[in-house]
Amino acid sequence: MVQLLMKPKYMLLVVSFLFVSCTGPETRQDSTDSSSGPRAATPPVAAARTPVQIFGRVTMGNEQTITAEFPARIVAVHLDAGARAVGGDALITLDLSQLEREQTSLADQYRRIELQIDDLRTRLRAATAVEHPERTEASLNVEAAEDEVRRARINLDRTGQLFSELAVTQRVLDDAREGLAAAERALQRARLSERATTERLSRTARDLEREIELSRLDRDRIREERSDLMRRIAGSGLSESSIVSPFRNGLVTEVFVIPGDRVSPGARLARVADRDSLEVIADLPEEFLLDVQSGDRAEIVPLADRNRLYQGRVEWIASLAQRSGNETTVRTRILLEDTDDFILPGMNVDVTITPAD
Repeated sequence: MVQLLMKPKYMLLVVSFLFVSCTGPETRQDSTDSSSGPRAATPPVAAARTPVQIFGRVTMGNEQTITAEFPARIVAVHLDAGARAVGGDALITLDLSQLEREQTSLADQYRRIELQIDDLRTRLRAATAVEHPERTEASLNVEAAEDEVRRARINLDRTGQLFSELAVTQRVLDDAREGLAAAERALQRARLSERATTERLSRTARDLEREIELSRLDRDRIREERSDLMRRIAGSGLSESSIVSPFRNGLVTEVFVIPGDRVSPGARLARVADRDSLEVIADLPEEFLLDVQSGDRAEIVPLADRNRLYQGRVEWIASLAQRSGNETTVRTRILLEDTDDFILPGMNVDVTITPAD
């Protein structure tokens, strides 16, 4: 047996067996450890967006309700619902007699207040003038009283001298003294009258200034009312006495009045839509939501004529889903970029949305 093992080929087998016996368990453990450890997750690959076909309906993107800005009577309705309304076309003719009366009344009030302000200013200049008749008269009265006092003093001085010379009696001297006292009292009354006249004229001037200010406020109010009326007329779509289409390429969708109706401010008269603002409203099934984004191109084919093709662009996707029956959808708006006289609001269309480049 020993001799057999000593042969070279058998010795090689023994050494190999011993090597495997010594290293085998560790190798198996390492293999087991590596296979049981965590594996790195493979990042998902984003799926390419694909074209989506949905059903939609043509609507008006820009529609305006025309309301009455003034009390009026409907004289004539020129276009019925469904009629084309080119910019400048008369829609409704109004009897604006009340508006004309209001304009005339405001103009008359404005002119009357202007005349009133001019008159008040004239009176104010007179009240504050130095040479006002009453002020002049009071001043002259004071000057006359002062002259009378000077004469009375001179007379008293002369009479006193004569009395000292025994040329006049005591009674004459007393009369001279009384004359001076009377002149001084008259001067005091004249000065009080002058002061009262000055104060009265000052009060009159202040009252006139206050009246002028109030009249100015009234004038400014009337001016603002006139300006507001003109702005309302300018913004009412009126051309003379008719309301005209606000759009270059319009469509009358509703008419709310008939000839003979009387309307108040704010009353609805008609609705006009802009045919150049057509858009498609479609309900996008939720399973296609990731395939559609704002800005994607769209091809629109009307069911009324499948040989016609219109171009569009996804403009808006709602942030809220809605459920109808057993289907959940997201409201989507597609702007029509080219239109013609064939495609109309309310038409049903097929829409193919293609991802933008």
